[in-house]
Amino acid sequence: MQCKPIAFFLFFLAFFSYRLSWAEERLKIAAAASLRPPLEEIVKAFHEKSPVTIKTIYGASGALFSQLVHGAPFDLFLSADETLAQKLIEEGVAETSFDLGEGRLVVWAPHHSNHIKKDGVNGLLHPSIRKVALANPVHAPYGKAAIAALRHFEIYNKVLDQLVFGEDILQAAHYIESGAADAGIVAYAMAPKEGWLIPETAHPPIKYAGVILKKTTQRETVKTFVQFIIAEKGKAILQSWLGPAD
Repeated sequence: MQCKPIAFFLFFLAFFSYRLSWAEERLKIAAAASLRPPLEEIVKAFHEKSPVTIKTIYGASGALFSQLVHGAPFDLFLSADETLAQKLIEEGVAETSFDLGEGRLVVWAPHHSNHIKKDGVNGLLHPSIRKVALANPVHAPYGKAAIAALRHFEIYNKVLDQLVFGEDILQAAHYIESGAADAGIVAYAMAPKEGWLIPETAHPPIKYAGVILKKTTQRETVKTFVQFIIAEKGKAILQSWLGPAD
């Protein structure tokens, strides 16, 4: 008569240990700030299959690259600049890279949208637009691309004194949304329906890439997550946020 309680206890212990082993698996991801909207959606979809804890730190790709080179403990790096992923491989910090698609730039002015709808990038020259937010071009690929676009349209020198820089694209978008800046150039993911889409020919391509870091202690789990990202569903989510092809 003592068997049933003991059997139940052993079953409970085995089940608890199984759940605990999942809970102990924790992926640490360093990701470009522009990937926050699609990655949150991807992680949610991934959790439907695997209850792995995923902690993501977002920032400018260049700033994250610097942290990783100096030993920051992450399992995966998702960059808005494929050259940074390649440099990590050359530094011996990461393994083979994988493609994540291309991003698009938009001009966004939620409080002055009529000027942008009418004149596109040249709408930034309207007198009512006094501050223009960009991501810091020193660290952020979208900042570099935005500067290139302004030069392409020959208005860089005309708006130079109005430029304000966020540490990454999320901070630049926050400046615009809050009204601290009147307009700006941000990632398509920040304003997919409201922004004026800048032609791809106006700036160098924004090519995303990811790498698994050699220091990872969750190799099989991170590989499973990567396969989910680059599979059909993950790619579809990414592309819906990164922007359409011309």
